[in-house]
Amino acid sequence: MAQRGLVVRSDSGDMCQRMVALLREHPEGLPPTEIRTLLGVDTSLADTGLGMLRYRLVQRVGRGRYVAAEPSRHNQP
Repeated sequence: MAQRGLVVRSDSGDMCQRMVALLREHPEGLPPTEIRTLLGVDTSLADTGLGMLRYRLVQRVGRGRYVAAEPSRHNQP
């Protein structure tokens, strides 16, 4: 059972990376439906998106529109 949790986290991390990369290619932002379509995902990304908002990986720039967050200055050497 613990192994399954690790797989889910890995898949979720991969999806976060894919979403951030996609949003960086679209600086004007994208709505969740377009993100799902462009990533070829059939299931809801709501939980992943909320987590990404919480950890400031993405920003909401209007109703139903998201962009990749700017890298933090603290993460740069």
